[in-house]
Amino acid sequence: MSGNQIADGREIPMEMAMDTEGLQAALAAGPPAPESEVKPEIPPLPEAPQEASGPVAADVKRTSVAGEGPDEDTMKLMILPSEKEKRILKEKFGSDLRVVPLPYSRTDGKADTYVLRRLTRAQWRAMEDAANKVAEVKPGVQADEIFQEKIVALAVVWPGVEEYKMQALPAGLVPTLFGIVQQMGLFFNPEVLMAGTFAL
Repeated sequence: MSGNQIADGREIPMEMAMDTEGLQAALAAGPPAPESEVKPEIPPLPEAPQEASGPVAADVKRTSVAGEGPDEDTMKLMILPSEKEKRILKEKFGSDLRVVPLPYSRTDGKADTYVLRRLTRAQWRAMEDAANKVAEVKPGVQADEIFQEKIVALAVVWPGVEEYKMQALPAGLVPTLFGIVQQMGLFFNPEVLMAGTFAL
């Protein structure tokens, strides 16, 4: 058998024949290091952020917590219920009430505010049924618009928003308040919540 033949007698081309010198050099070098010994290059950790100071830092700290509320200057621009009205609202609807300020809602620079309560599933479904009945008897009326108006009328506890006055309100007010009522009722996007789940 020649140097270019393999065990079964077939001949391989010269350029594909084994490089014996390269093989002997590789054997002399020894086995490669196992993967566990290969240490990847780890970049250095970034420096910890420095604590900010001054009025800007105070604003950032004050607004960084969701639901913490506005600062004193903003509170002065809001039209809010009196202390007596607050007490009555809490006695009637419980303490789970949210104040929703609407900036730029008035020409005098002040902000209209609405106090909303959380609705139960039963209340939500009752308003859904009522809106569908209205849409059945009134051709051309959109059930979803009626539904939004009914939900907002039920959820806004101060100042009261009657359904018959809603057509005179700013165009985006009802959909905006409806969206907030949805959030209060825990209507979340399942994809967003799924991203925060973890294995038990």
